[in-house]
Amino acid sequence: MQLLWGCGYMPQFWFQWDLIIITCAFFLIIFIFNKNYLFILQILLIISYISQYSGYNYNTFFCKYPKCNKYTIGRICETIPFAVTGFILGYYKILSNLEKYRIKTIFLSIVVYNIITNFKIFTNSKGFGYNGIALNIRSICTIFIFYLSSSDKIENKYLNKVLTKATSYSAGVYYLHITIHKYFNNFFQHMKQGTFIGIIINYFICNMICILGIKIFGNTTLKYLFI
Repeated sequence: MQLLWGCGYMPQFWFQWDLIIITCAFFLIIFIFNKNYLFILQILLIISYISQYSGYNYNTFFCKYPKCNKYTIGRICETIPFAVTGFILGYYKILSNLEKYRIKTIFLSIVVYNIITNFKIFTNSKGFGYNGIALNIRSICTIFIFYLSSSDKIENKYLNKVLTKATSYSAGVYYLHITIHKYFNNFFQHMKQGTFIGIIINYFICNMICILGIKIFGNTTLKYLFI
């Protein structure tokens, strides 16, 4: 449906289609290239960035967001580097190896994240939103911070409870956040997408809707739309 009709009604679902394609492509690469598949994935990452920074990907797949299938296909190129990075993190067990350096890794990740964000070390490419090397580096830092700060790695019971509650409705937030931004933007001055205050307001509203949804549909399968 996403490929045939575009993503005009639920634009955030472009990710689901891209995830299916990339997963199938990775399985195929592993099957065909056997022991050399990791090298092929790294080549794919390089090609992806060349396509982004040359403007080829954006110019080829751009359409008036988000009413066509080209938009969904065009974002595959921007998503590949994140997929390859995640695969490498898992293959070399980097996250589990960093657990012994938890505090140092979290601190350095915060520093690197802020340097990349505030000093514009990497020039950005024209794209659909996930383009450029800087965003991938920031995502790695974010993964390190949240993985090493997760509730099962923090001994404080109160903080564990807060973190568990705060992440209880992650699926519902994912489904709702674009719609909430679209319809509440006119009511909140600071609801601009990407701003810190806007994210907090959006997150709060999504959670309130999820809590209400659980109250109403708690005894049905519809509850899984919110958790």
